[in-house]
Amino acid sequence: MLITVPEIRGYMQRHSEQKDRYIEMEQSQLEQMRKEYEKVLETNRLQSQLVNSMLPEHVAKQLAAGKTVKPEHYEAVTILFSDIVGT
Repeated sequence: MLITVPEIRGYMQRHSEQKDRYIEMEQSQLEQMRKEYEKVLETNRLQSQLVNSMLPEHVAKQLAAGKTVKPEHYEAVTILFSDIVGT
């Protein structure tokens, strides 16, 4: 079987176009993954911020490190539940 130069050029052109489409597809997928990763990072940051605002620092650090936190006993405590309107 004899392959001519134009046939080789045509094959190379098709192969190059396929490769370019594949690269574009990969870049698109990577960009989508990057955006999803940034959303996850932002969600984690907000969750950490919420936990840090609700719990004592040493408790938040232990929980973030995956450790268990021993309960503490206080003779008296005050808990304030509030609904701030108009801010």
